[in-house]
Amino acid sequence: MTTAALTPELKRLLDEVFTRTYVSAATYLFEAQPFEVAGDAPLLELLAALKDQDRDHATLVANLLRAYGEVPEPGVFPYWHRDLNYLTVPFMAGFVVESLETDLAVLDRALAAAPEGDETLRSALTVMRRERAAHLEALAPRAVEAREREAAAYADASRAVRETRESRLAAEKAAEAARKEAERKAKAEAKAKADAEAAAKAAAAGGAAADPAAGMPDPNEPGISSKEKA
Repeated sequence: MTTAALTPELKRLLDEVFTRTYVSAATYLFEAQPFEVAGDAPLLELLAALKDQDRDHATLVANLLRAYGEVPEPGVFPYWHRDLNYLTVPFMAGFVVESLETDLAVLDRALAAAPEGDETLRSALTVMRRERAAHLEALAPRAVEAREREAAAYADASRAVRETRESRLAAEKAAEAARKEAERKAKAEAKAKADAEAAAKAAAAGGAAADPAAGMPDPNEPGISSKEKA
């Protein structure tokens, strides 16, 4: 390996690679305590493997810098401005995919800045890029599948809630309709009874008015005077 001093740009790029591997998105994912469901296990295995490789890559970059007589200088944790705690694993996997894509772009810039004759440095960066690209290739479609699975689960749960609510509202509506019908029948029966009683009273009153002798004393009753008989 050449011991020529690193250019400021190459040193900055190697420090950025060190930062992005030492405090990687996959590492942050597990520290953020994502919300997990049973179907997340295979995806978490991929992410855990990436996290382990991130630490290996960070060690490799640190050793490369020391070989140049430099000290690794990690930057500010690049995800501190985000609030990613307790988010779902599929969402966080998408976040890691985006971070890997940026990692590859940074490695490409570092390779472009690396001296042509420094085969050790170029070889190390090339291996890192190839391994991270392999992780991206494996992770990206699984992250998409996980988001689709998550969306389908949310849709099923939403549909179940909606159907339960609609069933409850239909039962309440039917019960209210039955109550109103029973109330209508009770009122109708009460009115019919009242009408019948009124009709009976009217009929009785009408019969008494039609018979003038109704309520008159019996002329043959003993003790009735001739005047009363008349």
